[in-house]
Amino acid sequence: MNFKKSIKHILKICGVSLAVFILIMFTAHYIPTGSYSESSEREFYLSDNGAHIDIVLREDGVFKLYGWGSKVFFTEVDTFDSLTIGKLYKTLITDPSTLLRVHKTFYFDSFNWKTVKCSEKQYQIIKKYIDESHYNSEYAPNYYYGKDNYRWYYTCNTWVNDGLKKAGLKAPLYTLTSESITKFYN
Repeated sequence: MNFKKSIKHILKICGVSLAVFILIMFTAHYIPTGSYSESSEREFYLSDNGAHIDIVLREDGVFKLYGWGSKVFFTEVDTFDSLTIGKLYKTLITDPSTLLRVHKTFYFDSFNWKTVKCSEKQYQIIKKYIDESHYNSEYAPNYYYGKDNYRWYYTCNTWVNDGLKKAGLKAPLYTLTSESITKFYN
């Protein structure tokens, strides 16, 4: 076998493998795991802006929105209009640094918040999951250095999904998108 044929063969195998991987990854968006809680002892919320989900807990009389994500997105991208190919490449490939953003608000935003009913135990699992997702050192006001890395296959939405799964709540098997999570909650 000559060199050109070997390269073609390797590229075909890589292409087929990538196609199968992508098919499996996106199929996992539609495979549910966990269950709806039989308890309504507690509740928390999911705030979805169409691209990013925050977990919202009511604590000390205020709603706190917890969002884990790319340091580049949180600090260099104000709007999607300011997202450049360079920043996207940096986010997904070369700079996996993460932050946990904590935003406080006194009002309930019923327009884009989805209610998640849960037991006290499940609520505590979610709180612990959030606490274990960052270091206690502050990066900037309302931002803490995050643990784990942001990658094209592990995003802010994957982080929320993993928290729901840890608590045994309804969630897709795997997701990159916010919609595949929020479709389970009204």
